[in-house]
Amino acid sequence: MVVPPMNDPPETVQPPKSNIPMECILQEITAFGRRLEGMDTKISDLAAESRSICNDIASFQDRVTSTDHRLSLVEDKLFFSPNSDHKLQYLRDKITNLEDWGRRDNVPFFGIAERVEGMDFKAFLINNIPTITGLTFFPRWNCRGLIA
Repeated sequence: MVVPPMNDPPETVQPPKSNIPMECILQEITAFGRRLEGMDTKISDLAAESRSICNDIASFQDRVTSTDHRLSLVEDKLFFSPNSDHKLQYLRDKITNLEDWGRRDNVPFFGIAERVEGMDFKAFLINNIPTITGLTFFPRWNCRGLIA
């Protein structure tokens, strides 16, 4: 399709005729402006709410930081108290005492290695004491008499 050239100057061109009167256009623009104002108030409300949330977050962050600081102070007092050395020494002494109490029946024999007796200590004594001491007769020192 070929468009004929325009010979008329732009000042003489007539605007197209519209079916909508100017009042309707003005009402639409006014209604659109009101909607924009409503959006502006809603956006400002959202901005105020977001500032409030940011302030609350900052407040909670300060509270968490102070709580963490207090907790670390309590932990330091708990683990590094002046009484902890005394308590530690008490526990060491108690462990030593318990170990000694557990070994109270352990009689050392000089010249005999530890734990050579095996599971049957009585048999070990009956078999090895006469050979170690060179004695074959052991008098019994109670009221029942002598055993040969």
